[in-house]
Parts: sequence; C-alpha cells; structure tokens
Amino acid sequence: MPTATASRDLDRYVVEVVDRAFDVLELLKNTGRALGLQEISQRLEMVKSSCFRLLCTLERRGYVERLDGAYQLGLTLRAFGRGAPHRPLTELALPHMRRLLEQFRRAVRQ
Repeated sequence: MPTATASRDLDRYVVEVVDRAFDVLELLKNTGRALGLQEISQRLEMVKSSCFRLLCTLERRGYVERLDGAYQLGLTLRAFGRGAPHRPLTELALPHMRRLLEQFRRAVRQ
C-alpha cells in the first residue's frame, strides 16, 4: 500500500478512463450479483453512455459478461486468479510491515 505522499504522486499519472473501468469491475465484484447498466451508472455516478462504452469494451475482452441485460464478472477476469503465482504470506506482508515500521517507529517482526 503506497504512503500518502506516494499516493499523491501517483494521482498525477492516473488514466481516468482506466480508473473508471476498475471502478466498474470492483463494483461488480463487491456486489456479488449481476447489475444493469442503469444501476451501475447510478452507483458510480457515471454518464450512462460512458458507462455503456466501458462495459462494451470490458465485455468484448471477456472481463464482464451480459446475461439478460445485466452485467457480471466474466471468465477472463476469473482466470486471472487461477493463473496468479502464489506468494508466501511473509512476502505479501513485508511492504505493509515496512510501512508500519516507518509510520510508528516500532519493531515489526515476521
């Protein structure tokens, strides 16, 4: 997780449309059910036509799928989880432990 300063630095380089596409994917993941275009655009406060174009792009690439007019996560996105290499928990935790050390100036043990 980036520090507040690093996060502000990264904000300058964010590609807005890519950020919005991830908002759509995260909404579908967190909702756990298929959502219609109207609901997605309202929840994300997006213009409906822009939301539709994002969904069409994600659908064409298999990241979302549309069933009976509602969108859900697609098979391409699900395959990412299966294909990701598994890393040891200590390796995943190390950046967070370093951030805590930096923030609180206390020893952090593995």
